[in-house]
This record gives sequence, structure tokens and C-alpha cells, in this order.
Amino acid sequence: MRREHYFKDALLTMREGRQLNLTVPTDPHYLSHSGPIRFSRPAPSAGMRKQPEKNIVAQRGRANHIADNREMGFQGSIEKNSLLIFQVTHDVVDFREEYPRIDYKSADGKERFHVFDHWLLLGDGRRLVASAKPVSLIMRTGLKDTLSEIEPFVCPKFADEIMIRTEFQATDEAADTASRILRNRRTRVEEHVREVREMTASFHGAFLFGDLAAAGKIEADYAEAIWALIDLGHLRPALTACIPTTSLSGLNSLSTTAIPKNRM
Repeated sequence: MRREHYFKDALLTMREGRQLNLTVPTDPHYLSHSGPIRFSRPAPSAGMRKQPEKNIVAQRGRANHIADNREMGFQGSIEKNSLLIFQVTHDVVDFREEYPRIDYKSADGKERFHVFDHWLLLGDGRRLVASAKPVSLIMRTGLKDTLSEIEPFVCPKFADEIMIRTEFQATDEAADTASRILRNRRTRVEEHVREVREMTASFHGAFLFGDLAAAGKIEADYAEAIWALIDLGHLRPALTACIPTTSLSGLNSLSTTAIPKNRM
């Protein structure tokens, strides 16, 4: 943690009236997992568009699909954030990046192609294709008109619906929550999850993340359990911002990382 972030967290903790526990344990505490953690080289990306090696406008790189251990290329923060969010959205059972490629003849008679940023399969069987772009680019390039033009070539062959995702859906805060949940799925301990679930069964209203975590013998163990219960939908953050220990949580609500309802 950066020093200024530590100071901020400490001040927020004191403002909430909680005591700081800076005791250093005499014995080391090792994180125990519910199952073994294995590492292997990820498979190559299945995308149909190769990301450029250099781009002075947008960030680009590769993320990892945790479920099937393959690389996923992205170009721009909206694509990167979406790749994280999709992996923790329970309605999404499968997705691909940079797929499909649509070859079509435009209104001016020229042969053109368009590669969608994401293809998703939902639990109810619906297929979605998505373009993840900033609002400024959508307005400048006329992306909506392009998508309307190629819709007959997309639906129903590749998808049932076309979707646009912007920086207002694939936010940095939602991606931060998603990345924490992805880590938690590999590190959670079911015994701690059960203990915290039983503890919160009689709770009503909102309570502080840090207060609940501090109830455990080892605070980090209960903090991981809280993240697991957020993933399972038992706990809900009161805010959609990044979740520090001073944030409020509520009970028995849906996850905040569901796919937004906005479409084209």
C-alpha cells in the first residue's frame, strides 16, 4: 500500500470510531486455500484480430481468462475492464474477445469488415456481441450507424443482439471489484465463508466491511470471506466505487457486476 493510501485508510478508520490494531503477530500466518492452486502456461488468444504492438492512443496488452486459462488481447481500458467484469458476471457462461469478424459490402459498394470486441453467451441461451468504445469515439466515428448497417450480417447467424459498452458501464471501479473477486475465487476458504455467512444471517441494514472483517481471529481471513459472499450475492456493497474496509455493505442483494441493460 502506498504511504498516502495508508494514511487515508487510517484516518477513515479513526473517523468511523474504530481502533487501529497494529500488533505484529509473533507467528507467521499462511493463507490456506480450499483447493490446490496450479500454474501453467496459458493457451493463445482465440481472437480474430491481432492487437498492434504499439499504440500511442490507448493502452493494449493481454489478460488471462481464468476459467479456461487462455490469453485475451485487449486494446483500451474499456475492453480490459470488460474482460474482468464478464468473468465474474454469473449470467455470462462463455465469452470470446475480438470475435466475430463480419465481412460485408457497405452502402457505397466497397468491401469492408468489422471485428466486434466481445462475443458473449448468456445462461438463458442468448448470444450478444459488443463493441467496447469510449463515447467520444462513438460520436466521432458514427459507430452506431455502422452497427446498424451490419446488423443483418450479424443477427441471427452470430448473435441475437448487438450491444455497446462505454466507460460508463465498464468502469475502473467495477473492474477493481471484479479483479478482487477473481483472486478470491482461488484463495477463499469455505470454512471462513460459512462462518461469516452464519454471522451475518441475523444482521439487518448496513454495516462496515472493516467491522465485519475485524470479528475474525485473523482479519484477512474474514476479509477474503466477505469478498466470497459478495461474489455469491449474499452481501452487497452500498457503493459502486472501489471497496475499502471503511465501505458499507448490505445483505441479500444481487451482485453489482451484472451486465447493464443499455443496448444500441
